[in-house]
Amino acid sequence: MDRTYPAEIGKNATIWCKTSYPIFSRSCVMVAPGNETLNLDLRTGKVRDISSATSERYEAYSNKQFQMCAIKIHSVKVNDLGQWECKILSLGYPPRVGFINLLDNEMRYVKDVRLPRHVLPDSYIITLVPYLMEGNYTVDGLVEINAHIADAPNSCDNKCIILHSKEAAIDIRHMHVQMGGFKLVINSVAYDKDRSFLILYLEEALVPGKDLRKEIAFLGKVQDEMTGFYRSSYFDFALNQTKVVGSTQFQSIHAREAFPCFDEPDMKATFKVILGRQGNMITLSNMPKEKIDIVLGTEVDVYETSVKMSTYLLSFIICEFKSLYLQTDPFFPLRFNVWAQEDKLPQLKHAANIGKKAIPFFEDMFDLKYPLAKIDLVAIPDFKYGAMENWGILSYRDKFLFYDKTDSSELNKLEISMVVCHEIAHQWFGNLVTMRWWNDLWLNEGFGTYMAYVAVNSISPETKLLEQIAFIETKDIFVLDAVKSAKPLSAEVKNPEFEGMQPQLAMYKGCLLIRMMENFLTPEVFRQGLRNYFKGDSFLWVIPISYKSILENLSDTTVNFWLTESAATLPARNKELLFFNAGRMGYYRVSYSIELWDRVIENFSKLPNVVRAQLVDDALFLSRTNSMFYSQTFKLLNNLRTETDYVVLSAAENGLKFLMNMLVDDRRYDTFLDFIKTLVEKVYYEVRDSTSVRYQDVVKRSLVMKWACSLNINDCIARAEYMFKIWKQTEKNYELSVSPDDKEWVYCYGLKFGRSERDWDFIWKRTQETKNIREKSALYEALACTDSISLLDKYLDISIDPNSTIRKQDKRYVYSAIGKNNVNGAVRMLDWLDENWEQILKYYEGNFPYNAKFMIEPYSENACTQERFDKLNQFYNKNKAELGTSGQIVEEVLDKIKANLRWRKISYEDLFRDLERVVKETTAGNEVTTNSNEIDGIVVEEGPSDNEGSGTGNTETPTGNEESATGNGGSATGNDGSETGNEGLEAGNEVSGTDNEESGSGDDESETGIEGLATGNDGSETDNVGSETNNEGLATGNEGSGTDSEGSETGNEESETGNEGSATGNEESPTGNERSATGNDRSETDNQGSSTGNEGSGSNNDGSSTDNQGSSTDYEEQEVTTDKEVTEEETSDTEVTTDKEDLTDTEVTTNGGRKSGRRNSRRWRSMIHYLMRNGYPYQEAKAIVRDENRLKKILDNRF
Repeated sequence: MDRTYPAEIGKNATIWCKTSYPIFSRSCVMVAPGNETLNLDLRTGKVRDISSATSERYEAYSNKQFQMCAIKIHSVKVNDLGQWECKILSLGYPPRVGFINLLDNEMRYVKDVRLPRHVLPDSYIITLVPYLMEGNYTVDGLVEINAHIADAPNSCDNKCIILHSKEAAIDIRHMHVQMGGFKLVINSVAYDKDRSFLILYLEEALVPGKDLRKEIAFLGKVQDEMTGFYRSSYFDFALNQTKVVGSTQFQSIHAREAFPCFDEPDMKATFKVILGRQGNMITLSNMPKEKIDIVLGTEVDVYETSVKMSTYLLSFIICEFKSLYLQTDPFFPLRFNVWAQEDKLPQLKHAANIGKKAIPFFEDMFDLKYPLAKIDLVAIPDFKYGAMENWGILSYRDKFLFYDKTDSSELNKLEISMVVCHEIAHQWFGNLVTMRWWNDLWLNEGFGTYMAYVAVNSISPETKLLEQIAFIETKDIFVLDAVKSAKPLSAEVKNPEFEGMQPQLAMYKGCLLIRMMENFLTPEVFRQGLRNYFKGDSFLWVIPISYKSILENLSDTTVNFWLTESAATLPARNKELLFFNAGRMGYYRVSYSIELWDRVIENFSKLPNVVRAQLVDDALFLSRTNSMFYSQTFKLLNNLRTETDYVVLSAAENGLKFLMNMLVDDRRYDTFLDFIKTLVEKVYYEVRDSTSVRYQDVVKRSLVMKWACSLNINDCIARAEYMFKIWKQTEKNYELSVSPDDKEWVYCYGLKFGRSERDWDFIWKRTQETKNIREKSALYEALACTDSISLLDKYLDISIDPNSTIRKQDKRYVYSAIGKNNVNGAVRMLDWLDENWEQILKYYEGNFPYNAKFMIEPYSENACTQERFDKLNQFYNKNKAELGTSGQIVEEVLDKIKANLRWRKISYEDLFRDLERVVKETTAGNEVTTNSNEIDGIVVEEGPSDNEGSGTGNTETPTGNEESATGNGGSATGNDGSETGNEGLEAGNEVSGTDNEESGSGDDESETGIEGLATGNDGSETDNVGSETNNEGLATGNEGSGTDSEGSETGNEESETGNEGSATGNEESPTGNERSATGNDRSETDNQGSSTGNEGSGSNNDGSSTDNQGSSTDYEEQEVTTDKEVTEEETSDTEVTTDKEDLTDTEVTTNGGRKSGRRNSRRWRSMIHYLMRNGYPYQEAKAIVRDENRLKKILDNRF
């Protein structure tokens, strides 16, 4: 049966049913919802009710050629919606009955699809003789099912047998049922299309406790939709011909497409498989081969009876593959084979070695031997998913088994290891212990994913996977888990065809929860639990809280207590800085107070890499959810300027994608991009020329190169263009002209910045030529990098061209790449889907929902406007019924866009304001400039100063000549012998400069963005022969460098000072003097008594003095530090202040510290931030904080 789908109220709809036997003019009867019987007169077209009255609302018609009768409903009403029954009467055969539901767009699908439990299977004997030849992809099939009758509810008073069948033509002439050895009469055979039910109505009721035997002959088909029993193909270059492969994919509900069965996971049984083959073909199945026989004149392979298992784990393959054999254990030999096309056998070695090691690893972990006598890993040319854990015969998409070091990257190699181990882990958890229904899929996939990490980390320790797991698997999970449409892990699944479990949540959240369990149970207890066949008993959900002091071992993940309520209070521990969720073992994020974030940022570089990665990842996510101010996040990110660890960089790169996507259309995007560039540039220049083959170095370089090119770092783009050009010019073995670890960024950015259409066509041509799977995949990805909408349209059209050379399994990568690699790709793809709806629906047929998911999923990535939301929402409402399981994805995407809209409303402008000020402060001297403090992205002056904080820092801002003076309001530090950083001091900000002897840099000519000319980074100072620039030293350098009069040296990593005309600041910035060098990374400046400093740098001078509006002091071997606050008890009586008001901030103490009069920067930060959030403008908030009485009044009124 079939029907108009979806039906619309007020419009016409048709319901029709077909049979394999001739129909007669009055042989069709329809039963409408509400049990109204309608007789169809196929000769006159009249439809009569049970009283023989003619109904004008209906019209009957038939097509005898196709043995079909139908009813047309004029102007559908609400009561027409629901289940319809069609009965076709045939002479000499039991009546054929069909059920189908007339559904509108909102109803979408039926919900009650579970089988009754009054007939339960025990064993199957399945005989299949397939014909794998052009024009005859069919299967002669016979299934024998032995079952037992249970006392369970059913809808037919025990006078029916209900099982699953789909896509098979049942031969009702060869359908037999026996109960207790006696034949039962079949009154009629029915088919329920929406539920895939095959229903045998019996004359006699079934008796609970008795055995039941069913025998059903059928004609099946070897389809090409990558589900059920389907065909695939590959080209044999040696023989110059195409070879066909017959394979299976039964999870979750596709065994019914291959043979009639009880297709639910808890209805386990044993299986004996008999497979026919032709020519040079071989067959494979779950169990070892028992013998060879003849059926219907065809040679068949008879396999041993399987262990008891679910239908979705059954598999059989017919092919001309060869195998790579490995013995896993000399004492307990297990037949271990990896199968593929003969010319690909050398590429199977890595997968085989991993698999060989994984089996004993899991046997030891579970304390249980692998339960079968053999295991096969098979590379399938077309495979819908990454792999499938069929018991004893694991199927893989071919690229997840093929590894060749000449064309596969380190990440490709790791991916193969992970997928191989994931499926092998399922042989125990999933196959031996199976979920009852699809709502518990997370247990299967969560265990498989986590065990793969554990196994690969043990087999290949150089990958350090257990350090990365919490960041790899949480990339999008917290976002996905937070949207309204997100389901609990164990959510009710009523119809798996339309309510497929969210695969990311099932795999990744499940993985993280299982990891959390192992941590709080301890590995020993956890493993013992597995050995006792972990049972999914219900338990109280509580959160394991772990915390450690910065003084303790931060790798210790021991649980401190369990959070059973919404909040808990911890006793103070002497103001120790505590870090929570050690190792991110718990499935939660951690937010700190403003003051604690400041301390975290201060100590960031001292922390282990996993903690640093966690902080970066959490901060970016918390800012995204308005739980943390972007000003603090940007300050935290500033630490990435010196970061070199792969795990930390990976967390940052992933977290920043959200902001890049959200801001890309804003005119201020370049400002944001420039900030991110400053975080990446140092590590980029460190890794770009690296030839290290160490795993961590290789994957770090790959990550950084892709990241740098995405940020439009010119050097990276130039490299991509150059290497792309070489690749194009290489004619032979061009697949080897670019390193496998570089292909992604070289091909993508080579095309993006190249000659668009010509290069696009060139790449497409090579996808047709290359035989290399990895090369082809890389090229498919690169084609989506074009900025040309017309080329994207061309690519999308190729994907549904019947003659397309893109394999069906690879179409999903095309759609994902278009959504990911092109800022306009997702929008254009949705328009293309809408414009070509019927054509795409027809092309993909049953695989449409699977592919539509990848077309729609990327849409939310940079959608943050109401217009974008409305566009998708309208599309969804129009096509809801036909979207199938992809409708669930649309709901997720809509929820993500809602979240993006909320973020834009609350955080968008704040982000740019915070970014601008953080960038300005960083440029002017990083976080510590002595006359200003950064408070959540806002410059807060701590009291005016005439000559505070002169410094250098930016590129190409020359100061001029000898004896340059710095200052504000025209003040000068002028002595013949006084030099700020030596001849040609480079001033740090835009348009700033000093020029000529004893010149003063005043406000009119020197613009630094804050009071005082900044000359470096974090509080570094320069003091020279007799000169002191009061602002706690002239800042001229970078973190950690110090200046120390004659022969002084910089404290920066690898930096030295050298030459007259030393320069301070950034890379290659000229000062206007003799070849001055830069004060940043690897910069050199060295002169008589001058040095460019860093955070905590000291300056010692004999008799130095500062002339700044009458303020002076004498220092004798005095060390000044600017990066630490010193309490009053630590200061001596020697203090220097200017004659201005509010200058307690610039008091200098003889022990090298600043007095606590610095206004307690944390208090300033929090108070000003609080006042601004409550509506006070910045300047007023600053004034209130200075006025303690007024501040007290406001706080008293508030609380």
